[in-house]
Amino acid sequence: MEALTIVTADGRRHFRDKERMGFEDVAKPGAPKVDGGTSPLMWHTALQLADYNRNPRALKVLQEWADTWLKLMSPGRWATDVEVLSGKVTGSQPARPLYGGYSTQGVTFTWLYALTGQDRYVEPFLHYYRQKKAPLSGNTFLGDVCCLGALDALDQATLKGLVPYNPALTLYAQHDAQPLIQATIGNPRGSQQGIDTLYDARRWPDMYTNAHQFTDRVFPSLLEHAAVSYLGGFCRRNKYNPAQAVSWEGFGTDYAALVLRNRQDSVKLLIYSFAPTPVTGKIRFWALSHGLYRLTVGPDADGDFKADRIESEKSVELARADSVPLTMQPRTVTVVTLEPQRKLDPIFSRADLAITPRELEFGGRVLSGTVHNLGSAAVDDVIIAVVDANGRAVSSKSLGSLAAPLDLFPKRVRFTLELPDQLIPGYKLVLDPQNKVPEIYEGNNNIDLANLGAPIPTREK
Repeated sequence: MEALTIVTADGRRHFRDKERMGFEDVAKPGAPKVDGGTSPLMWHTALQLADYNRNPRALKVLQEWADTWLKLMSPGRWATDVEVLSGKVTGSQPARPLYGGYSTQGVTFTWLYALTGQDRYVEPFLHYYRQKKAPLSGNTFLGDVCCLGALDALDQATLKGLVPYNPALTLYAQHDAQPLIQATIGNPRGSQQGIDTLYDARRWPDMYTNAHQFTDRVFPSLLEHAAVSYLGGFCRRNKYNPAQAVSWEGFGTDYAALVLRNRQDSVKLLIYSFAPTPVTGKIRFWALSHGLYRLTVGPDADGDFKADRIESEKSVELARADSVPLTMQPRTVTVVTLEPQRKLDPIFSRADLAITPRELEFGGRVLSGTVHNLGSAAVDDVIIAVVDANGRAVSSKSLGSLAAPLDLFPKRVRFTLELPDQLIPGYKLVLDPQNKVPEIYEGNNNIDLANLGAPIPTREK
């Protein structure tokens, strides 16, 4: 993405041309014209990378671009288009902050705020929020900005004035689910052409089932409300900044969930199981900073969104993408809370070794593939092994050092490894089998070989 931008003589960073940009423009960049329109969409991959490992080069370029736009904006003149060389604003919105590119400006700036904690990236929204206003696209991001802590300085009267703009705000700020419930149910009489509520779906049951919209503008508001309830945030067309607090694994579909708090340092969840027997699964956390947390679990029989008693309490070390087990009791509301006990070092300065099944190749009893480093630190000695169900290495190899992709170019190494006589259930291909390398995420470190269905012959006796 950096190659598609230009830094002007006065230090502004822009995309060269909002009308066209692609791979051919990297080798033969065209003349600078106008930046704006939907060009913020082009930052999606860079933002996703920075979100994963806080790559300093990606963050630097992103912030240079965003800071350029902030200098061109002022209340009543929210810039959306600018001549690259002259810096002349050629398009703006009078009362819609960060609305450029169908709100993709808002996506980029809200995401940058989540990554950096710098208030300036959401100041265009805050300018209106302090006035109890949330015009487009400030209303769309109101729940996200609240969860990120940017509304903590606002008084209760101001927050109350913002409630009508987004039903998620009352959920997070006041633990009141009624506005979200009402927005989900809707009104018996339709007022617009769309399937935004349960009443809409009831009136037109074929839509999204037997039939589908023939349009480029599908906004599934009903699913957005469900995502806010179950996950703590939503993504959709032109709104792709990660906002979810949790995901649910192994519980099936016979349950309801409500995320009451989605912060980087704390979470509060309500879960109700419709199942007749206990159901066990995992809750995976997607927004937590690395730290030591107090995890409590208890029932809520009186509906006050508080545990009547604590049935389970323990300290757990968690970071983003870590999970905890949970057993849902039948036909009972369970309250799960995570409260901070101690901050720990951020995970983003770590290495991150990774393998994937789609890159594995089998040739008789020889397995070959590729090991990647997706993190921010080099690994001195990459060890790869096949281990049995007890974790004992039956075949292993040292692949040497592997640098970190700080320059935004892939860092990877090929390997070949001799397989054991027979792959039985429990055999896995594992990176760093002795767990010596601190990593951003270790879920991409192993592959269950016995479940791959690969044509691996056994050695004849």
